[in-house]
Amino acid sequence: MDTVLSTYRLALPELIEQIASAHADLFFVRIDQVMSDSTIPLRQAATLIESIDQMIRTAAISAHNPQSSGRGRIPEFVSDFLKDDIRMGHTKKGSFVLTVAARIDESETQMPDRSSRNSDSEHIPSFTRQVMVTLAKSLDVTRRFAANQAEFAGVGDAVAQGLKLQIVQALQEMSDAEGLRALDLSFEWASAEPQRTSVPTHVCLSREMIDVLPEIERRLVRSTAPQEVTIVGPVKELKMIDGDDVSDDEHGGEIVVHAEIDNKMRRIVVPLNAEDYNWAIAAHRARLPFTATGTLGKRGNLWRLSGPIRVDRSFLEFQLKASDE
Repeated sequence: MDTVLSTYRLALPELIEQIASAHADLFFVRIDQVMSDSTIPLRQAATLIESIDQMIRTAAISAHNPQSSGRGRIPEFVSDFLKDDIRMGHTKKGSFVLTVAARIDESETQMPDRSSRNSDSEHIPSFTRQVMVTLAKSLDVTRRFAANQAEFAGVGDAVAQGLKLQIVQALQEMSDAEGLRALDLSFEWASAEPQRTSVPTHVCLSREMIDVLPEIERRLVRSTAPQEVTIVGPVKELKMIDGDDVSDDEHGGEIVVHAEIDNKMRRIVVPLNAEDYNWAIAAHRARLPFTATGTLGKRGNLWRLSGPIRVDRSFLEFQLKASDE
């Protein structure tokens, strides 16, 4: 080992990185942040990993189905890819650098037909490469849109080029730390698969660009057609609405349901009329899941279901009767 290191003039971390990059696309996330002792809070590290996971998951869903909104359940093929082929790599020297390795299955890589006059055009990238290229393009479009929106005909033009709501949200979560000056994101492509697509390998978002992300998120939300979803989960909070300024139909309350959205558990506010609110109280007392359907939206960091809201009482009623017998 020492001979190899001295021959190629490499430090051990650099050698490990080169070995890993032979059969995996590497994604580096560097946090340029004020740090007194080269450490960051554990919760911030957990948020970073969750946000990176969200970005790669969004890119994987888009690579699998470019028309997907990124909502709903993940296809099994994509889920298996995220579970098996996305790995945490060794850290690098820097302010704070996380390394993600996206492994390439050589059996996936289809070689071009040698008889073709234009063999490059016949090459089909591995799914891993498609995912990482999708992520790189989306991050670059996000940076360019945050730096100069006049470069685009509008938010729709940016979306057509790869701007994605879930990635913008993930970047916001990653950068919501005191003293953070910039996010530095870079890619290193596996030598096992030639890179035939011209794609940015380095994307840096300054503090000024990061500060624009909330407005970009609002524009993306406004431009996205409302999506009706069904949420299922326990009732965590109950808040009754009382007063003379509300009608009988509105004389209910708001509840908070802990349910899965975008494959992550979220706290979702659900406003209910009086009758449905009573069902929510019963579900809360009996510790039974509550099911509601409506239009899902996000205001700031708060997820909310809006009307018309339909509550599925059949399962809840069945469970309540069963518990009484």
